[in-house]
Amino acid sequence: MIEYIILGGLGISLILSLVRLFIGPEPHDRILALDVITVQASAFLIYWSYMEHSGFYIDIVLVIASAVFLSTILFARYLEKGIK
Repeated sequence: MIEYIILGGLGISLILSLVRLFIGPEPHDRILALDVITVQASAFLIYWSYMEHSGFYIDIVLVIASAVFLSTILFARYLEKGIK
């Protein structure tokens, strides 16, 4: 029962984040929505790792989180200063 609640909550929040990603009026909104989507994907992988009793997916989450962190910094720097 709790699995359906967790997956349902992740699914609803993913749909709402995708809506914000596609209709976000400003680039800042789209970048934030992309960050939220990656956090949701990470939460799903962590939950899946817990259900499968495997630590392999945790390593994948760490790699994805590192890449998203760097890309967020690059996007923010681009929006702040532009390309020179």
